[in-house]
Amino acid sequence: DGLMLLSSDPGHHEAKAAGPSDGPKGSSADLATIVSGIGSLTVGAAKLMDGGGVKQTMVAMDEGSVFVMSISDGS
Repeated sequence: DGLMLLSSDPGHHEAKAAGPSDGPKGSSADLATIVSGIGSLTVGAAKLMDGGGVKQTMVAMDEGSVFVMSISDGS
């Protein structure tokens, strides 16, 4: 369970939007699976290293970043 935040450069996004969309269908489900896995891996690593609770996880890529943070069940 986690909340994903994604940010990008608007100019970069508009330039790509003008071209044909060649992304895989169902990519939102794939991204949800990836984010869930990242969240689980970081929680497991924190437990293994007695690091306490995980506040956030960041994956930096050449073309963007992914931030993963957990939220409470009552949100």
